[in-house]
Amino acid sequence: VFSSTALLAMAKGFALKNFEEVCMTRDFLHLDVGHLKLYLSDSGLHARKEKKVLEAIMEWTRHNLKERQRHLRQLLECVRFSNVDPDYLKTTLKNDKVFAGVR
Repeated sequence: VFSSTALLAMAKGFALKNFEEVCMTRDFLHLDVGHLKLYLSDSGLHARKEKKVLEAIMEWTRHNLKERQRHLRQLLECVRFSNVDPDYLKTTLKNDKVFAGVR
């Protein structure tokens, strides 16, 4: 028998280990900003490329752009930009409407 605390820890571990799959689900888009930041800032987060973390943040923000854009700066603090291709980053920051209000 699992306690609810243990079950939550297992679910979090699964989400962190399988982040690239989890961030493509509808449930991911419905996370509140607090839970999203909790996952993104966890050192156990598994993503083959940091670009995937950035793209997940962008997709989450796009899901409700008007409401979520104000959280973008704090979420971007969780991205290890030194591990993102500079050309990709430059193009994305320049062209993606998600970043329009973050300069």
